[in-house]
Amino acid sequence: MTRLLGLADFGGSDVTEVYETCDRISLDDAQSWDRAWLQTAELVEQRGRRAEKVGNWISARNYFQRATNYYRAAQFFMLPKDPERLRVLHKIDEVFDAAAQYLPVVPEKVLIPYEGKELPGYLWRVPNAVATVVQLNGGDEISSENWFTAGSTFVEAGYNYFVFEGPGVGLTLLEKRVPRRPDTENYVGPAIDYLEGRSDWTETPFILVGTSFGSFDVLRAASFERRASAAIASSPAYRLDWANLVKWMSPEFRQYAHETVGAKDVEELVSDPRFGFSLEGALPHMSCPLLLIQGDEELLVQPEPLSQFLRIYEEAGTGDKKMVFVEKSGRLGGVEHCQKDNVHLQHDIWFEWLGVRGLGPAPRATV
Repeated sequence: MTRLLGLADFGGSDVTEVYETCDRISLDDAQSWDRAWLQTAELVEQRGRRAEKVGNWISARNYFQRATNYYRAAQFFMLPKDPERLRVLHKIDEVFDAAAQYLPVVPEKVLIPYEGKELPGYLWRVPNAVATVVQLNGGDEISSENWFTAGSTFVEAGYNYFVFEGPGVGLTLLEKRVPRRPDTENYVGPAIDYLEGRSDWTETPFILVGTSFGSFDVLRAASFERRASAAIASSPAYRLDWANLVKWMSPEFRQYAHETVGAKDVEELVSDPRFGFSLEGALPHMSCPLLLIQGDEELLVQPEPLSQFLRIYEEAGTGDKKMVFVEKSGRLGGVEHCQKDNVHLQHDIWFEWLGVRGLGPAPRATV
């Protein structure tokens, strides 16, 4: 709910629509979550289709953007192998594409070659870009959500923005059956290769950005990918200790967790060291500037989130590193996992840090 409410300022939700949906959710009926969000998503999409038919593209776009996230919420707790989850994931792409054609900067849909398969993504390009942001999705994030949490602001500020469904994410996992891997440089590298191999590509610095599981991926990739000019990681984990993590998960998420990394079941996930993703031995290789962010009420990085946060900082080999700890005493929020309770505050931390390093927002055009 916090994630959805946090997107309202970025066009990804409406507060009243969220509360109206909550009225139809019952703690005594687990499936009421799915039904309620599907109903809201369908209603909002229908309003968008109606607006589009009469040429009201601005309302259509706004409806489609919000419907994208309501469909995303609807599939969130569905079982990984439920056909309805696959249907809704495809619906998310359909509705987001309907919105994207009316954005101020229209993205290009791209396919990144990867080990005989293709990773789908979106690329937003702006003239004279400050840099290119490559965002890696978290464990339960998909690319369209990150357009609202990060992409729209980066593009407005003068950056190219590139986000894709990597291994273990969305339809790449549930339809193509490509699980996550700990050596993330092995798919981040091909993604950057894809950009640099385009005949129309203009060279820019690359900034790697990730939150939650995506922050682990960024930290690992930035340790070995020398083309990274900066790396930003919010709510990062040094090690994915599944035995502790699964204690916090619903039954549906336990199944999703083991599928994400390619384990056959939860028992194998917890007991097999192959799935204990760790940054040990990788971080000393990092040479690019690094920004780490964690909130006062971090709960999803387990166990001992602060100890993991400090260990990442201490072991990172770069001489240019900063950690920001967002405290409750600041009275503005931003203290929860990945600052979902104040996305604006997260942006402020990002851009202030980038600006000091000469990678800040493009100057405002003057008339």
